[in-house]
Amino acid sequence: MNRLTFTCFAAVSLAFSLAAPTSAAYGTLTTPGVAFAKGYPAGAQARVMAALTRKDCKFLDGHWLNSWTNLRYAGDTLALNLFLDDLVKCPGVTVHVGFQKLDDDSDWTVGHTAHANRFQVAVNLNSKRVDVEKLYIPEYKGPQLKK
Repeated sequence: MNRLTFTCFAAVSLAFSLAAPTSAAYGTLTTPGVAFAKGYPAGAQARVMAALTRKDCKFLDGHWLNSWTNLRYAGDTLALNLFLDDLVKCPGVTVHVGFQKLDDDSDWTVGHTAHANRFQVAVNLNSKRVDVEKLYIPEYKGPQLKK
């Protein structure tokens, strides 16, 4: 295939892919919430929702795209510490905590993917309310050793 033929083929393929209907769904959130995978127990869902709706954490806004959710919060160090502690105690979840310099009014953000039930918490290093030196990453114990 010569270069001109390949370029034309690539351009036509791109045009068709952009014109094709997509099945993505997108929305905004005015209250915290995430999608749960089919079969995730109702009691475990309630524990996750209790962590996401703590009264000492101010939910700013959020959005979702298919099974991915992003939530933004404001609060102080104690609120974030308690939020993380509640979240890691939820059955069947994975929690990752990282740090980013965010140029917005959030103190932390939470990303969640329903398929893996994985939460990614990003602590805003530009926050005026969260003192990183007083941040407590909760203890997590791995699976029991098999004898």
